[in-house]
Amino acid sequence: MKLGLGTTISQKFISFAAILQIKVMVEIFIDIAGWIGAIIFLIAYYNIVIRKWTTDRPIYHWFNILGGAVLTIYTMYFSAWAAAFIMFVWACIAVIGLIDTKGIKAKR
Repeated sequence: MKLGLGTTISQKFISFAAILQIKVMVEIFIDIAGWIGAIIFLIAYYNIVIRKWTTDRPIYHWFNILGGAVLTIYTMYFSAWAAAFIMFVWACIAVIGLIDTKGIKAKR
């Protein structure tokens, strides 16, 4: 059965199914990214608690920057704007900490 402009019902269904499949894949990717961001934050916090890292080590700030950036994207995707704001500010504070850490090392 032709729908117009040379498109059949089966062609419309196939393109709808492809779009739906892409949407599902994007949601799975975003979900996995969210879990990775959460794990990154937990690794940073755990290493501070067990005193393996200190706040003057760049690795601590890099983990917070990466975790904050990933979780900002994750929360924005789900329109959780308050959480997105917190994650963005967290990452920005980590950038300031990283810059400050590099400044401390330069003075030594």
